[in-house]
Amino acid sequence: MASLLALLSHPSEIMGTDESVTSQSVIFVVDEFDMFAAHPRQTLLYNLFDIAQSRKAPIAVLGCTTRLDVVEMLEKRVKSRFSHRYVYLSLPRALPAYWQICRQGLMIDRTDVEREGLDVSLEGYDDFHKYWTRKIEELYKQRSFQNLLQYHFYTSKSTSSFLTEWILPLSALSEKDVTLSCPTTGSEATCLAAPDSRLQVLSTLSELDLGLLIAAARLDIVAHTDTVNFAMAYDEYSSLVGRQRVQSATSGMLAMGGGTRAWSRGVAGIAWERLISLGMLVPAGIGGSRALGHGGLDGKMWKVEVMLEEIPAAVKLSNVLAKWCREI
Repeated sequence: MASLLALLSHPSEIMGTDESVTSQSVIFVVDEFDMFAAHPRQTLLYNLFDIAQSRKAPIAVLGCTTRLDVVEMLEKRVKSRFSHRYVYLSLPRALPAYWQICRQGLMIDRTDVEREGLDVSLEGYDDFHKYWTRKIEELYKQRSFQNLLQYHFYTSKSTSSFLTEWILPLSALSEKDVTLSCPTTGSEATCLAAPDSRLQVLSTLSELDLGLLIAAARLDIVAHTDTVNFAMAYDEYSSLVGRQRVQSATSGMLAMGGGTRAWSRGVAGIAWERLISLGMLVPAGIGGSRALGHGGLDGKMWKVEVMLEEIPAAVKLSNVLAKWCREI
């Protein structure tokens, strides 16, 4: 950070004179701006905004993000240095416009080829360029291709999700076989796209993860609240475990290994952060996803992205966890 600030300092501050000194304008493009806003203290954003506002160096900072509430994630000192200039870019409104954007990811552009260091003057390059262009145009006319294109347009309008479908088909091409086949919509075996629902992630969760998630989802019904923090979820989890241990001891199952293990608060906190990273819990209100450390873990409010009745249908639960979902 010290080196970066020194580079962005005005030459007059370093040399102590303004004679025969010029400065270079710099534009910073910060992609996924919300990720930088989620960082503790937001040191990088603060220094960049401070330099731009104080005019120590001729710089401009452009932040790109898909979140509309990203400004609310900024700390007060960072927000005060933000110019509050917004430019909203809408998604393609029609299927032809969406295809023109996706088409650029499948076509071969001469400028991009030269940038990759390939020699476009090689014999046969022009013929292959024409062949590939004709191949994509023919593929575009196929019904399976249209189904795939329309599926992504009408569900998300995401160009990246459409192009992700083509990673495996393109990687399967070779010098001997350049046949490009259209991927099948919804084929999990040959698809790298993200699943349509977060419920598919439930099968990868541990017993503790599922227990905390069920405890948090129960509070929506038991406590009549749509937001929850770690302290509330852990108290509900501990209560359920204690009740289950009493029932197991009464029926004699505890001695046979039928009890439920009560995990410590520290281990449960790690599981809670794992649920946050998987998107099972999303921030409630302003403030984004900051303060995930131990200091703000108990008080930070979250919304549970899955409903209690959806959990048993999405993953096979143990008898104890299934009972927690049924008995309210």
